[in-house]
Amino acid sequence: MGFMPPSVLCSNLVKLMPGATLYRFGMLSSTMHMAWFGLSLDG
Repeated sequence: MGFMPPSVLCSNLVKLMPGATLYRFGMLSSTMHMAWFGLSLDG
């Protein structure tokens, strides 16, 4: 997961969140989100 400047082009091999903020990037990369995501896959 990374935060790239608008000048970077991505291929169809990656997921893209246009207009994402640093806050959203922080939330998605946080330990709490990773723990919740791991639990949601188990159920």
